[in-house]
Amino acid sequence: MNICILKSSFNLGLMRTITSNKNKQNPFVVAAIFFLLFAVIPQITFAQYRITGMEDAKGAGVTSVILAKLKEPGKPELNDVRVQFNPNLSYASGTVFITSADARIALAYKGQLIVVEPNSSVEVKVFPKGSSVKSWFGKLTAKLKAVKASLGFFKVGNGFVWAHAEGTVFSIESSPNSKSAKFSTQDNSIINILDPYDCNVFGRSEDARNLTLYKAQQLNSNGQYSSGDLPPVDYSYEDAINYMLKRINNKLDSGSYEVIEELADDYIVLAELYIDGENYSKGIEKATSAREIYEEWEPDSQDYYYASLLLADALVESGDLEAGKRLASKLLPVFLDELNYVYDDCHGQDVNDDLGWVYDVLGRYYDKTDQIEKSEFHDEKADYYDEQGDKYECLD
Repeated sequence: MNICILKSSFNLGLMRTITSNKNKQNPFVVAAIFFLLFAVIPQITFAQYRITGMEDAKGAGVTSVILAKLKEPGKPELNDVRVQFNPNLSYASGTVFITSADARIALAYKGQLIVVEPNSSVEVKVFPKGSSVKSWFGKLTAKLKAVKASLGFFKVGNGFVWAHAEGTVFSIESSPNSKSAKFSTQDNSIINILDPYDCNVFGRSEDARNLTLYKAQQLNSNGQYSSGDLPPVDYSYEDAINYMLKRINNKLDSGSYEVIEELADDYIVLAELYIDGENYSKGIEKATSAREIYEEWEPDSQDYYYASLLLADALVESGDLEAGKRLASKLLPVFLDELNYVYDDCHGQDVNDDLGWVYDVLGRYYDKTDQIEKSEFHDEKADYYDEQGDKYECLD
């Protein structure tokens, strides 16, 4: 299996939008939500995300909304559920909100304000040193204060493209069944947009391998960016290794929160390169470094589990069979549980692919330990989930 993957709220109306004219947001609608956030409940520090504003699709304030989906950790998923306005009610990290066509909600956490437009999804997560917001589809508008002072870090994305941001107002728009996203920003601040690394492997010889990188994009006031806009840069295998080592060395001494995040991403790419080149000891080392950063900053995150799965694969291939098997076995129920909550084709494709990968790692473990029946069982499971993933049509 190929492991190489990849102060005024009323100023909101001045933002350059990224949708068509007929879909542009009425500035007074957004302003009204943020007025509620600032005027009705000022100076509150939230322990978790809370719903602090509700409107219907026409911008009229309401006391309840019907959410298309509400999924709280450890609780059953609710569909078409009516939620009453209660700014004192907190939602645990990992809660998923999907708005209906007639609902707009505002979420708040430690001064970070997120407006979720109708027909949009959002998963909110709180980590020891910050928070992240993920939207598989729809549009979010965020108003951020000094993130470093209150959170440590804040990032928003659609699971494939991420932005680190602070002290700004910006929007992200994600299309269903697409790994792409559009960003816009204002307030003379910078957002660091991180497109995914695209690691293409065409063969086993060093001359045949190459790494395609999309550089991070910085947005200034009124900047707009669509993921994939920048031309990729191709490297030979050796050049890619040297390039990633240089990137990592330049970031090791930085205490910046976004650089720490990007450092972990760089470790992942380098680990993938080493493992694909069958240099398993170095692959294990770099995957472990990435996992340690995610474990401190974002435990129970998609990135943490990906680094763990990459490490499990490398351990099995290196001959450290028991350690690889233990780690892969811990990951299996995580992905099986996630399969219960698929919100669009891209998410469904990735969850199935991850499950196929876990079963593939375990199948190789049982094969190497001469447990043929178990090996065949896990190989069949790997093929099954790979086929399930192939059924989803996700636009890259």
